[in-house]
Amino acid sequence: MDDGTRTHDNRDHNPGLYQLSYAHHRQPRRDAVPLKTRTYEVARPNPPRLRMPFATGREVYTNLGRALPPGKRRRRWLRQPVSLSDFRRYLLNAYCIIPLPKPMEPSMPKQPELYERFRALHERKGGFLMPNAWDGASALILRQAGFEALGTSSAALASALGRLDGRHAVSREEHIENARLIGKLTGLPVNGDFEDGYGATAADVAATVEVAIAAGLAGIGIEDTSADPANPIRDFDEAVERVRQAAKVAKGRIVLTGRTDNFLQGRQDLEDTIKRLVAFAEVGADVLYAPYPPDMDAVKAIVKAVAPKPVNIVVGTMSGALPWSELQKVGVKRVSMGVALYTRVMGDLRKAAKQLAEGDLASASAGMSFGEIKKLISAAG
Repeated sequence: MDDGTRTHDNRDHNPGLYQLSYAHHRQPRRDAVPLKTRTYEVARPNPPRLRMPFATGREVYTNLGRALPPGKRRRRWLRQPVSLSDFRRYLLNAYCIIPLPKPMEPSMPKQPELYERFRALHERKGGFLMPNAWDGASALILRQAGFEALGTSSAALASALGRLDGRHAVSREEHIENARLIGKLTGLPVNGDFEDGYGATAADVAATVEVAIAAGLAGIGIEDTSADPANPIRDFDEAVERVRQAAKVAKGRIVLTGRTDNFLQGRQDLEDTIKRLVAFAEVGADVLYAPYPPDMDAVKAIVKAVAPKPVNIVVGTMSGALPWSELQKVGVKRVSMGVALYTRVMGDLRKAAKQLAEGDLASASAGMSFGEIKKLISAAG
């Protein structure tokens, strides 16, 4: 109970930090003006007991023993004119006391809200574009452009780290942190491009989905790759079981994309691709995805086979990029960019490197100013 005469130590407020309420040490004189009780946070353990001063006019009665400079220290109580602002400065300098900050409101939406927003985008007429970011700055630039959701890119992340994609060269923890950063900075739903689910077994894949939900992701992609160059695509039954176990965890909590990389790995088997996508849909995948179908006829066949579930296309077909309007006409609900934006930036960098090597500093340094990037980051904070 606070009787106005004791120093309080509230260690539950923040472990390792202490909270003090400085109140009157003794009854003030009849004409004294009490100082208002204030609460401070002390960034050091076991702070010394301090007697709260009381004032009569401009005079402050307090034990300034440690607050005064060397040579002027006193063990007894002193009576001298001291302004309240000076006294506060003495406290700040002598005891490292700072006012408690106001509680900060969480800036990032909760995962269930992000999931609902992401799910709604797939149900919206006309679908949506979902570009892939690889770091904080790229994510903020994409948000500034008005995109409503972002994806990670395992290929861009691996390349930025100097590693190969699809070889388990990037750990689950590294990818989770990358996705968490993108989501924290932008506040947008983030879809994790999580390769084969980071694990040897279907149970490992389920655990990855659980970790992704805990990290705040709104969506996650699980593909049928194996990270084995000699046998890059998993057997049908194994691939389906991995998606099945992922779906059990994901249902109603995170948007699950079932993906087959047949075309990317040179297996131009549309029949097997559709068979896999249909099986993924039947065991609970929310979105279906086969990167780079050979042509628009293949895109139409995939959309028809898995309907009414939405289909994702990355950039276009093996024939090249396609206008978003054409993909919308055939029923594609989501278009991602994969590693395409990263390679675009790397292409610009290579061009700038050539200009620099030729001595053209002006052309090599032209581009977005660092000040603009700082403003984006500051606004996100």
